[in-house]
Amino acid sequence: MSTLDARTLRLGAVVLTMGNRPAELQDLLDSVAKQQGPAVEVALVGNSHSGQWLPALDRIARANGWRVTTHMASACVAADVRQDLAIPAAVDGCLDWVERTTATVLEDRPDAVVYSNRIFEAVEGEDSVESSVPAYEEGMRAVLQEWSRAEIPVLVLHDT
Repeated sequence: MSTLDARTLRLGAVVLTMGNRPAELQDLLDSVAKQQGPAVEVALVGNSHSGQWLPALDRIARANGWRVTTHMASACVAADVRQDLAIPAAVDGCLDWVERTTATVLEDRPDAVVYSNRIFEAVEGEDSVESSVPAYEEGMRAVLQEWSRAEIPVLVLHDT
């Protein structure tokens, strides 16, 4: 892992909210890649939908000697919340994965985390995805705050 301080930190920001927008992510990563400094380590975290960002991340990483580590689990939203999944063991499995992934990112201390999930199931105790949004927000906030306290920059990308 590279060590960065406030004088060498590479910065970029983008908000993606609708549609298929890999070009905006590519532009952001291109601008960060052109900045001077040590090699970058990026963690891609989320459920299977976060994988849509891997080709763009991989392209930039290969061109610039970066390392991309993936932390993805199908059907598991990277949030501290009990999803109402069809298989009860999967609920506990997802929570275990979230806990392990959160800890691994803290231990690895990447230069940045790219975080993206698709919410498609209600949380336990709710009737719909829509009524589950506050619980998902709280669960995501819990994970993101862990990384924020460790001063790990996070780019949150809305699912397309």
